[in-house]
Amino acid sequence: MDLLKEGKLIKSKTKKVIKVETDCADSSDITTLINSQTLKELVTGLLRFEEGDNKGNPCSPYNDILGYAHIGIGRLCNGKKNIVKTQEQLNQECALLAALCTDDSVAEQWLSDDIDEFITCAETTSNIKAAYDKASDKRKAIIISMAFQMGCSGLSSFVKTLQLMAEEKWEEAAIEMLDSKWAKSDSPKRAWRQSNVTKFDDCLDFCSDYHWN
Repeated sequence: MDLLKEGKLIKSKTKKVIKVETDCADSSDITTLINSQTLKELVTGLLRFEEGDNKGNPCSPYNDILGYAHIGIGRLCNGKKNIVKTQEQLNQECALLAALCTDDSVAEQWLSDDIDEFITCAETTSNIKAAYDKASDKRKAIIISMAFQMGCSGLSSFVKTLQLMAEEKWEEAAIEMLDSKWAKSDSPKRAWRQSNVTKFDDCLDFCSDYHWN
């Protein structure tokens, strides 16, 4: 965090760009296509890493780092942040969704639906939308991820961070993100990564974790 405040974090080296020679289109256009990812693809890759899927078994219930019962890829069991302490409690909490999760494709669809829900949140909640409208797709992915983790109301409570984003003061917003319970105790590593994307509009040395080009 001290390095971030002092502005000493260094971007990773620019990745090599693949160029394709073609008679039917300008090669720079093809380069753009090769390296482009949709917003939903960016969010999906990010959440696969940050939320996890119970070590490759998305239909098996698991606790997140705060003890909340989950299944799939970051889906709360019963849609509530209930802390469970035993395997029996975990199985009971997630019984309904576990019965519905017949294969990995169900968990994939849940993730897709959840991302759509929080994109809608970002587009319709006034102070989130003000920040979201000024953000690049990578920064939008961070906003959606924060809403996914904390809920729309939880993200909306980051008043100063969102205001700084809306003013396109990305470095200041990144520092403000780290001055929170979320960053200091709940999810410090996740918050550090996401504050860096906010500051630099890049994922530095963890692009491969997020499956970002």
